[in-house]
Amino acid sequence: MWLKDKINLKLEQGQVAIIAVLSVSLIMITVVFAISKMSFDNYQMSDLGLKSTQAYFLAESGVEEGLAKLKEDLVYTGGTYNTPIGKYVIEITDFGTYYSIRSEGYVDDVVRVVTANFYITTLSEKITDYAGFAGDDVWMFWSNAVVNGDVWANDDVDFSSNATVFGDVISAGRGSYFTSWLSSEASIRDNPATLDRVEGNFWSVNQIKVVWNGYIENNAYSESGIIKLFGGTIDGVEYPYQDLSAETERIEVPRFDFNTYKDQSVSEGTYYHNAVQFVNYLDSLDDGSTRTLPDGVYFIEHGNTFLPGNPIVLNGSIKSNGIIRFYCGLQINAQDNIPALATAKDLEILDYGHPKYGGDFVTINGVIYSERDIVLRHNNSGKLIEINGAAWAGDDLRIENATTVNYLPEVTKNVVGFGFVTQPGRIIIDNWRETL
Repeated sequence: MWLKDKINLKLEQGQVAIIAVLSVSLIMITVVFAISKMSFDNYQMSDLGLKSTQAYFLAESGVEEGLAKLKEDLVYTGGTYNTPIGKYVIEITDFGTYYSIRSEGYVDDVVRVVTANFYITTLSEKITDYAGFAGDDVWMFWSNAVVNGDVWANDDVDFSSNATVFGDVISAGRGSYFTSWLSSEASIRDNPATLDRVEGNFWSVNQIKVVWNGYIENNAYSESGIIKLFGGTIDGVEYPYQDLSAETERIEVPRFDFNTYKDQSVSEGTYYHNAVQFVNYLDSLDDGSTRTLPDGVYFIEHGNTFLPGNPIVLNGSIKSNGIIRFYCGLQINAQDNIPALATAKDLEILDYGHPKYGGDFVTINGVIYSERDIVLRHNNSGKLIEINGAAWAGDDLRIENATTVNYLPEVTKNVVGFGFVTQPGRIIIDNWRETL
């Protein structure tokens, strides 16, 4: 009996040991499984995090790519781009006043999205930045000669007798060994209408002479020295003997496409073979006070046109292969972004005070252009010549009396007929954020 009990006790002890071993093994298996699952989950999470990060950077790359391509081509709308780790899809929307770009980055089944809203400034031909431009010299003198905007001369400038530029003046000094003058109370001043810029500066390759109460409100720069005499004043800093090669690189005189507008005038019935025909037509429109032309582009093929008499009124433009001289009142509103006046020879708006000519007010809304000289002079102090746009001359630009030129960028930047190409400029980001 004792022996039997002893055997049973050993059997029970063996069973307990087996159970204990099995329990420990089960616990170890459970722990190992849990650790393995945690490792697998961590791996999955780590892999998902890596893919998410990669997808985000692909989306960011898409925004950068889209901005770069749009700066090269303003009509670019997007596309799909593959990479070794995934792809990004660009979509660009033009809202007229600004752009929106959406970039989706994909790595396997993970997607991240970045969006940005932005503006792009435009760069046109350099000449379109200037109210007054001369392929040679710019002259401003006598009373009430005013330019509200910047002035450029490929050669030199000569301002006197109260002439005023509210803007910057650049004299490239290419082709002469003369001097840029500012005398007899002529001045270059900051333009109060452009609050984002500080103007009233003067750059000149040739020597600058500020004499007889001439005045520069801000800085003066010259490659050949600066001289002040007899009350000449420069309020800003003087920079004589500076290298201005970058600032004064010559601007080429643009060439207007006269033939296109000749063809247009032929089709519209506003073409005139010679100046006499055009003058006779104007005389037929004279009602005793004005000569109002039907809207359109008028083209004069041959001869020089001299126009005294009653004021001319036109919604359109006049183009000529010869000289045009206006000795009369004038109201021209350019249409379709075409220059209001364009001549292959001199363009002159004058009033010599002769009774025959009877000069009156002149208002031109648009760009005026000549491949040679432009002369703007009104001797009658009670009258005024006003150009709202710009005056560009292939040779000399002379603003001599009672004349105001007001620079309008919306006119000059959009003027057609010269073959100007508008290009993207600076990108201004309004916001940039992840949306998914």
